Amino acid sequence: MGDVVVALGPAGRGVFAAQPIRVGTDLLRVPGACCLTLEVARTTSAGAYVASPWAGLAAAPIALAAALLELRQTVPPLWRPFLETLPSSAEGHPILYSEANRAALRGTTVDSLLGDLEARYSEEWQWLRTHVPEFSTLPFRDWCGARALVTSRLFDLGDEMGIALVPFADLFNHAQDPEVAWTWDAPEHAFVMRATRDLPAGAELHVSYGTKSNGRLLLHYGFTLESTRDDEVLLEIPRTGEFVLTRSLEVGDAHALLASMGVFDEGPGVRKRWRRLGELLSARARGLPAKAPAGHPARADIDRVVEGERSVLAWWQARARAEAARTGLAATEHGHE
Repeated sequence: MGDVVVALGPAGRGVFAAQPIRVGTDLLRVPGACCLTLEVARTTSAGAYVASPWAGLAAAPIALAAALLELRQTVPPLWRPFLETLPSSAEGHPILYSEANRAALRGTTVDSLLGDLEARYSEEWQWLRTHVPEFSTLPFRDWCGARALVTSRLFDLGDEMGIALVPFADLFNHAQDPEVAWTWDAPEHAFVMRATRDLPAGAELHVSYGTKSNGRLLLHYGFTLESTRDDEVLLEIPRTGEFVLTRSLEVGDAHALLASMGVFDEGPGVRKRWRRLGELLSARARGLPAKAPAGHPARADIDRVVEGERSVLAWWQARARAEAARTGLAATEHGHE
């Protein structure tokens, strides 16, 4: 990593160009043997207990979290440099909020997803306390912290390696338009991060954590962006389930999907469907919380989440009104209403 340096910036710790960097420059190359994979997790006592009973995709993050807890206790020399880069806890993640702080999220998509996440972690934790001797007295909060650390640092290295923790790669912060891309170099059996454009000395280098709303960024990574084009809202459809609304979803697509879900039973009229959608959107908006209280440790993050959800709902409310008016006019012209 001679071209880059880890330092504190406006958004906290990050990776910065130590000198001018040309497009295509390899910034980080980590041998596969130095990645914390499921196979490596199985070599730890705790990871070995988990890997077999928890089959499928669920096994890897659970085994990695269990292995991480053990490695932080034993600190083997091979993993010491990586372990020293990890934060001592995942306090910024909503899964570790106090009840009072979590109350500020009530009514948001994050709150709904957080409940599902907490139930999943609780099931894992109870199993671990029963089946893994080292974890018989493990506090639930410690397990949530380990899972949050792992979830926020996973890279999918494909069929050859699966998901893994990659030392030092997790030091790069997220941006929607990143300056760095990563890839798995199968012939070299190595993880590689490479500059995607020329960069001046001192510039912070980012990777993309994927297309995620501020809500999902807060839930899984413990931060939000000042602005994002990827906000979303979970809308509960009565007797059907939840539907994800974003500004990138075409109105026509949503109309067809909602109709195919059998949501609207008031009658066959398209106008009635859009009116009903408008009612659901208005009720969802009324359920959002006000701004987070002064002194809340994540006030700015929660306010961004709420503002983003309000923005998506307002976008859809405007379109529902427009579609109701348009389809009503079309029906009148054709003598249907």
